Amino acid sequence: MKPCAKKRELIAWLVLGHLEPERAIDLRKHLETCEGCRRSQSELGKLAATAQAIEPELDLEATASFHRRFVARVQAEQPGPFRWSFTEFLRTHVLRWRVALPVAVGFAVMLAMLWLSARAPFTHAPAASSASRNGAAQFDSNLQPTVANYQMVANQSLDNLDQLLNGQGKRNLPSVHDYTASTFPIASEVD
Repeated sequence: MKPCAKKRELIAWLVLGHLEPERAIDLRKHLETCEGCRRSQSELGKLAATAQAIEPELDLEATASFHRRFVARVQAEQPGPFRWSFTEFLRTHVLRWRVALPVAVGFAVMLAMLWLSARAPFTHAPAASSASRNGAAQFDSNLQPTVANYQMVANQSLDNLDQLLNGQGKRNLPSVHDYTASTFPIASEVD
């Protein structure tokens, strides 16, 4: 079992002996009921005991300049009170190239599309002729039977396509030799 996420740091402070007495009482009550936290306390206790056993007995003191630099660095890393600033927002979020580049490109494309659409006059579809409104065929009935021709006529209207197919079906097509099994030579005759 894993220790409770909110209790991990408190357990470490308890093991090191630096937890406030009120919080230590509350944490010990929690440890009585939580197996994961008890196991974490046990492991951290063994680790702390091992670290103290192998720690050399050295009497080291930091110099004053080291102490000043260390304190300054810690203070610089600690967040200050929250102050919203537009320039800070721009610096930290907007001006990062991973965000700014796609936003700028998208904005440029949008402006180009708006400019082009404003420049090009809107054209309406041509008005349908009186022949197509009356259902009269606007195609050559002698069209070659190809898929492209059939699509062109079908785009005009399905009635025109039906009319073209019926007209082509009634035409006399050139005679084509019909092949049957009896007209092919048998393999034994060829040898």
